[in-house]
Amino acid sequence: MPLDRKWLHAKVHLGSRVLLHYVRKLWPWSPRFGLARFQQNYVVEGLPPCSPEHRAVAHEAGRCTGCGACDDVCPILAGATVVDADSFSGPQAFVVAGARSGPHLDDAGFALDTLTGPVCAACRACDRACPESIPLAALAAHLQAQRQVVLAARAGALPIAGDDVAPRAAAARGRTGSRATSPLALPTGARSTTEER
Repeated sequence: MPLDRKWLHAKVHLGSRVLLHYVRKLWPWSPRFGLARFQQNYVVEGLPPCSPEHRAVAHEAGRCTGCGACDDVCPILAGATVVDADSFSGPQAFVVAGARSGPHLDDAGFALDTLTGPVCAACRACDRACPESIPLAALAAHLQAQRQVVLAARAGALPIAGDDVAPRAAAARGRTGSRATSPLALPTGARSTTEER
């Protein structure tokens, strides 16, 4: 049975790429691009990383039953309060939109500005009226913070907060530099052959 050279070449090439991938990950001086690459690829598109505080309230919108109690007590929808805008669809539309899918921060911009603005901040009747106790104010505040991160990223303010995770972890262990995070790090006080003498 003759040896299939194409098959052998494909397997050797694939195996070498897999091995090289893991060697690069373990190499102590290889650059770590995880968060920075995430930010470059996704934050500008409107998908910032979620903070633990946001994760704690993000699922709350899914409990909305659509009863409309928040819209019934909203002074903006009743016409008692005027905001500087063309239209405000109300707190229920904001919550239902977030419950059906992740909010598109560009489209939710006006609702977020209104819900986190001075008029709604002084009222919060919708929070009190909700029979499911959905924290509309907290949800809107976290989404507004995410929207500000996206706008800053689009203006060229990358990298954003969170890039200092590795240096903080190294400092907590009492070491600094890229070798500090390496399993092959030199002992403290040892000199590398690549260091200038």
